[in-house]
Amino acid sequence: HYAFLGKLRREHPCLKDGSFEFIHRDESSVIYRRKKNKDTLTVAVNIGENEKTVKRIKIPPKSYVIK
Repeated sequence: HYAFLGKLRREHPCLKDGSFEFIHRDESSVIYRRKKNKDTLTVAVNIGENEKTVKRIKIPPKSYVIK
């Protein structure tokens, strides 16, 4: 898992020093976007017990999605 996250950071400059924008947040989920020039990643995290669909992103329970 940590190797995967390290690889993402190396491949995406936006994770090092890009802008940060909250897209959604509530009691069990958060979606944010990191951007730098043309490099953009959206991260959606769900700590709840049930799957959630927020802003057309389907997030499994106790999981995250990176787009």
